[in-house]
Amino acid sequence: MNQSQSSSQAIFSLLSQISGRLNLIDQRLDGINQRLDANDASLQFANERLDAIQSSQEFTSKRLDAASAKIEFNTQRLDATNNRLDVTNSTVASINAQLASVAQRLEQHIQESNDIHQLILASINNFATNTEVRLQTLEQTTEEIKQNSTATRSVMVTKDYLDDKLADLRGEFILAKRSGYAVA
Repeated sequence: MNQSQSSSQAIFSLLSQISGRLNLIDQRLDGINQRLDANDASLQFANERLDAIQSSQEFTSKRLDAASAKIEFNTQRLDATNNRLDVTNSTVASINAQLASVAQRLEQHIQESNDIHQLILASINNFATNTEVRLQTLEQTTEEIKQNSTATRSVMVTKDYLDDKLADLRGEFILAKRSGYAVA
């Protein structure tokens, strides 16, 4: 039972770790989305400026180069984010595998526990059956003893009866002695 509890605690611990990691991932993704929105706004502003300043090709070229650098920077950041997401996905897959292993072990422990419970119940049932047989045997023996004691009581002489007979005998003996009969 302690193993089942410790397995359950391990599962809950793993689940809370996963939840914490998923919250961190959500926060990071929110930050990335905000940055991408900011970058999108910057790119949109840059495109509007390029459309407005088309008369100066050199200036436009410089602005396009700057925009390309930003796009490259954002692409690199997106690649880095994708790499981090890949690492996070592999971590989640590893945690899922661990959870599956824990669930399988927990199922085995539950099955073993059920088997033990069935053995205990069978033993209790066997004990109860044997006890019932012994009690029935004791009841039969008690009934036989009662019948024997009733039969014995019907033929036995009580102390009161013997006291009465002894008193009668003394009286007869005293009478016989007074009347002169010799008692042998």
